[in-house]
Amino acid sequence: SSGINAEYGGHKNHAHFIRFLFYASTGCFYGGTNIASAIIRMVFFSNNGTNFILLYYFSGVSKFIVLVFSCGVAFGVSLAVGFLLFMQIRDITKNQTSI
Repeated sequence: SSGINAEYGGHKNHAHFIRFLFYASTGCFYGGTNIASAIIRMVFFSNNGTNFILLYYFSGVSKFIVLVFSCGVAFGVSLAVGFLLFMQIRDITKNQTSI
């Protein structure tokens, strides 16, 4: 056998791949919600969290732009990997592969 892990076929790795997809999408969603809460705190609350402030008062516009971009990436990856997880589980229930 010249292949890498020839005796440990790909069908045995499929469960690990499904777990990876689940934890990756869950972790990205968790990160996205944490970043979203940081954006909300930055936009609506002062340092002590009690005083409402205006939308344009940030500790830095560049920090806000980076947070919004990071939030979009986190939710986008969570959506894409979640869709791949859905497709893989659908194929498992039909006893098919996506190859």
